[in-house]
Amino acid sequence: MAVLGTNVKGIRDLIEDGVNGILCNTDAESIRKGLARILTDRELSEKISKNARMDIVQNNGFEKIFSEEKSVLERLVGNTGLKK
Repeated sequence: MAVLGTNVKGIRDLIEDGVNGILCNTDAESIRKGLARILTDRELSEKISKNARMDIVQNNGFEKIFSEEKSVLERLVGNTGLKK
């Protein structure tokens, strides 16, 4: 699903406008235009949806999160007792 996010710190760090979402300002008119862009441009909406899913899977999938958590634990306690 294509997402619409406001162009504020945190959100704009995750969404690249027109690539994995649509960024808009916080005023009602900008939000309306962003929603209209998603709802009227089917090709753009599908592209954004696919890119967003790929981004989530690559950067926030179970394997990646598990690997990062394991890395943190290994640094905290050393390699003893943690097997791959």
